[in-house]
Amino acid sequence: MGLHQSIHPPRDKRSSYVLPWLINQAGSLVYLMTIQRMPLSIAVPAANSLAFAFTAITAAVTGSEEPLDIVAVLGVILIVAGTFLCCMDIV
Repeated sequence: MGLHQSIHPPRDKRSSYVLPWLINQAGSLVYLMTIQRMPLSIAVPAANSLAFAFTAITAAVTGSEEPLDIVAVLGVILIVAGTFLCCMDIV
């Protein structure tokens, strides 16, 4: 590396990682709060299944993936509905 070259990526490259990182951190906080308040037998499967739904939605919204087609939307709806039904059992 030359004297004037930086090991850091340009600002526009770094800023493209901020939103996904913030979403990831928020998800981690929600996961920890859920585990503290709900039985592990419900919290862990719910968090793991919803991670797929949130990943698909976030990827489509941020433009890192193609927009969701009808099959993907149906899959997200089924995941959320199944998680809801599992959580209704303990309420």
